[in-house]
Amino acid sequence: MFLFLAQQRIQRICWNELAGRSDIPVIIEENIEDIVIVNVGRQTSLAFAFNLRPELMEQVKEVYLISYGGVFMVPGNVTDVAEANFWGDPNATYVILNKAQKVYITPLNVTDRAIVTSDIATYTFNHTNSPYKTLIPEVTNYYATFYDQVMPGIDGSPLHDVFTLYYLLNKDNTYTVKRDVRVAIVDGNRGQSIADFRMVYKEPDREHYIAMDFNYNHFIKDFICVNLAVVESLLDYAKVEMPAE
Repeated sequence: MFLFLAQQRIQRICWNELAGRSDIPVIIEENIEDIVIVNVGRQTSLAFAFNLRPELMEQVKEVYLISYGGVFMVPGNVTDVAEANFWGDPNATYVILNKAQKVYITPLNVTDRAIVTSDIATYTFNHTNSPYKTLIPEVTNYYATFYDQVMPGIDGSPLHDVFTLYYLLNKDNTYTVKRDVRVAIVDGNRGQSIADFRMVYKEPDREHYIAMDFNYNHFIKDFICVNLAVVESLLDYAKVEMPAE
């Protein structure tokens, strides 16, 4: 999970370790107007935070459900109706959808199209001085091989988590709809993400926003530019004063 302050990463935390990290609630309390939470993977630890400190967490203005948050109008990836993270802990997802002030969802049907090809990975590798540059083609090619088995014909690797971070800063290059989102808890359709996509639909009661489409060319350009600037960004990040342990 990531906390963002004024659109800059300030600390990566695991809420399962909250008991030993008393500085984390302090960070949120002192910056409650600016904090944005981006949840990586299943929502278990984030739901733990909402249950442990509801009076604090319900003040957080935005929560992003990352790493393919659900799936709409296409098959799932762990069952025929469910995406892996909603399926893995649907009770936790239920907590977030009902307690968070505002939730942004990047579903599988969108993140599956945020593809980085081997050519793009190679280009980025050849033009960046990042100390992590070798990971770019290695990780891309590894997952491209995996996805070619489960999504035959795909040319590259979808960047599910990366897309959600992109979405956080580039909503003007995405198409978003506001709908009430529900998650099925019971077996059979466990983890299924549900929203009303009829042409005439009930006005949403909650602040749930679903990314439905995006400017792929802008996404790729942003991916390359961010990686080419990563060394400078790391130097700037190192200058940020972090809370004392």
